[in-house]
Amino acid sequence: NRINNLPRVATRSDEDWKIFPNPAKGFTNIQLPYLEDEQDVALRVLDLRGQVLSSRVVDGTSGSYRLNVSNLPAGVYWLRIQTDDQQLTKKLIVQ
Repeated sequence: NRINNLPRVATRSDEDWKIFPNPAKGFTNIQLPYLEDEQDVALRVLDLRGQVLSSRVVDGTSGSYRLNVSNLPAGVYWLRIQTDDQQLTKKLIVQ
């Protein structure tokens, strides 16, 4: 017996999400991996204590997002990226 038409499960690794330039000055780009479903992506910038400094939801099918960081003082931050089925945190350096 053979099973056909199994749903495809998209797997993504941390390397599928790119942040550049990093260190950032004024803005940084977030490259989103291909998302099959029309998922929204929640982006949060946190300080090193975990306090949310900014939060937004973007269209996950857009492929990329330009994040304005000009309002942040120079320093190290965390960028938390969350979809329906994945959450990851990356270091973001602002100059």
